[in-house]
Formats: sequence, C-alpha cells, structure tokens
Amino acid sequence: MEESGIPSATGDDECEKRKKRGPVGKLFFKVGERMGIVEQTRLAPEFVTEIEKYYKYQEDVDKLVDRLEIVLQNDETVLRSGNIECGEKTDPYEIFAQNINAFRSFQPENAQVSLTEAEAVVKRLAIMNREMQSKGRRSICKMRQFVTHEKLAMIEAQKKLMQARDTMDAARHDLKHARTTEMVEEKGKYYERMVREFDQQAARVAAFPEHLPADKEEHQKELFDVYF
Repeated sequence: MEESGIPSATGDDECEKRKKRGPVGKLFFKVGERMGIVEQTRLAPEFVTEIEKYYKYQEDVDKLVDRLEIVLQNDETVLRSGNIECGEKTDPYEIFAQNINAFRSFQPENAQVSLTEAEAVVKRLAIMNREMQSKGRRSICKMRQFVTHEKLAMIEAQKKLMQARDTMDAARHDLKHARTTEMVEEKGKYYERMVREFDQQAARVAAFPEHLPADKEEHQKELFDVYF
C-alpha cells in the first residue's frame, strides 16, 4: 500500500512498513482516488486480475457441474430439488419395469417368459443407473461445494475487506488531520490496528486464488472419477 501525508511517517518508514507487512502490503493495495474528503485505498490491478481469474474459473466449473448433472440425471425436476438420484421407485427404468409387469398380465402364456426376462433386464438397468448417479454425485462433491459454499465465502470475504478498507481509510484521514501530539498518538495507534485488520482480511481474500492450483487438481480428479 502506498500511504502519504501521515504525521511522523517518512517515505523510508513507509517502505519499511510495507516490507514487514509482506505481499499484501507490497503488491495488492495502494491509495487511489478520493471518495469525498477521504482518500480511498483501491485494489492493485494485479490483485484484481487474480480475483477475476478465480471467478472465471468458478463460472466454468459451475457450467461443467451443470452438464455433468444433466448427464447423470435427465429429469430437471429432480435436479432442481438439489438431488441427482431419483426418489424411491421413480427412476425411469424402475417405472418401465413396472409397466412391463402390468403389460405381461394381459399377454398369453407363450409370451410370459420373454417378458419376464425383459423386466429383469430393465430392473438391472435401474440398479446400474442408480449406482452411476450415486457414484457421480460423490465424485463431484468438491466441485459442487466450490461453486456453492466457497463462492458465497469468497463474496462475504470481499465484502468484509471493503468494509475494513473503508474503516482504515477513515482512520488514516483522521490521523492526517490530527493537530496535537496526544491526538497523533491516539489516532496513530488506532490506524495501525485498522491496517492490521485490513491486512488480515486481505490475506483471507488472497487465499482463495492462491489455493486455486490445488482446487484445479482436485476437480480434474473428480471429473475422471465420474466415469473411470
């Protein structure tokens, strides 16, 4: 972060502070345009780019999960309920087997055996279909979590970061306009605490894109686990 005009802080002091604060202070944030009378800290372009890459990947995974779920379950009513497997005795193959059973009762004796065999085959298909859906659901659980829970967590973390930024900027503004030694000391301590809180929240946001390589590896494994 680039900060200027703070009482008792020289340019060299600020450089040293940024070094101590690590990559968040050195890369991600700097003072930007004014919002009213308060100078607002804005996200550095590098950080914005990383966040955009994260959301783009999340969007692509969301589409992939949708396609996988449709392959596993063609009934969108079931998918809208948050499930992949059909309810008990509602799988299309199970219903088809019931229909064959009812149909068989109207057929002559010489057709009973072949219809019984056909019903048995369809029942096995129903079992296989359920097993495939169950395996597929388990296989993509991390991808599903990535596009639901982690997406909400990222949005909430960014919201808290912006709140922390506004509080920090207001504290810096108050410090810059402190007129007595006592006020400078009081406002300075408060500002430093707000900077620490801002850095901590910035690190939480940065952790999402930093973990992305591991997420991608997990998602690739899940994709192959669905069918292999």
